[in-house]
This record gives sequence, structure tokens and C-alpha cells, in this order.
Amino acid sequence: MSGCVSSENSDRECGEFGVSCGECLARDEIAPSTFRTTQEPDEAPVIGPSGKECEEHVDDPARMMQALATLFRKDADIPEEKIHAVEGALEQGKLSLKVLMVTDDFVLLRAWRGKGLIDPIHQHDDHESVATLLSGRLKMQIGDKEFIAEPGDVWRHPPGVPHFSEALEECVQLEVKSPARKTWT
Repeated sequence: MSGCVSSENSDRECGEFGVSCGECLARDEIAPSTFRTTQEPDEAPVIGPSGKECEEHVDDPARMMQALATLFRKDADIPEEKIHAVEGALEQGKLSLKVLMVTDDFVLLRAWRGKGLIDPIHQHDDHESVATLLSGRLKMQIGDKEFIAEPGDVWRHPPGVPHFSEALEECVQLEVKSPARKTWT
């Protein structure tokens, strides 16, 4: 769990999914870099979608994406991929994406979700994702929190946190995964 090191909140556990103190950040009292994360050695490990500990994908060469040598890409030259599954969970509806850029540290994706698409519950054990909705409406659950995302809204999937989504309308989103991992087939 994270402990907030703000003097006002230092005596309590804080943060969504144990990573930050939303109350402190909302009031701009402390910078995110002042959070510390500690995990006791005897805490139970996070279990991934396959039933193994969350480290199952760490350093898996099949998931690692190689940085692109280019500094610029024309959208028309980037292939669109139809997605059938994410982390082994079969997509229920239409999902496609373009890999816009890959660096040594992250991958930037643009995803299209057809209305009614259900992205079944899954988790990413070896990376974190941050996304923003460009168009449409998306119902989602991250951990035990539910949200309705609209254009301009931003969210993240911390490593090991189960999440799912449902496209209430056709949606377009941008997503960054760090480190760069290919989680789809």
C-alpha cells in the first residue's frame, strides 16, 4: 500500500489502488513524486489472468515491442489491426487499433471501439496504461471503481489492477502503455 507523506494525511492509508492520494492531488497540496510505495515481503502476490503471479509476463520477449527508428509517421501509412483478444480475453464486439509510435519507454496507440463492444475484465501485470477518450462514451470499471468516460476524460490502469469497459457509443481513444508491451492478438 502507499502511504501519503503529506503531513495532513501521513497517518492514513490513501490512494486509489494503493498508488496515490487523490484527495491530496485534487487540492494540489503535494506532488505525485512525494508518494512512496512499500510492500511487505509477506503480502500476497497479485494474481494475473492466467492464475499465476503478476510477474508472469515480465521480460517476456513476445510481449516486448521494439522502438521504431522513425521520428515521424503519416497516419495513412500506419496499418490498422483488428483485435480479437486482449490479455487472452476475447473481445465482444468490434475493436481495432493503430500502433502510432513505439519508443524504448512506451507505445502510443489509437483504438476504435464499436458501439456495444465489451472489453472483458482483464489486467496487465507488466505495464501501466494511461488513456484519454477522443470521442464517444465509455463505461468502465477499474478495480472496484466505476466511471463513465466522455471526450477529454483521462484514466489509468495501474499494473495488476483488473479492469473492463463497454462502449456506450462508437469510441476513439489514445492510450500509452509503459513499458511498451503488445497485449493483443
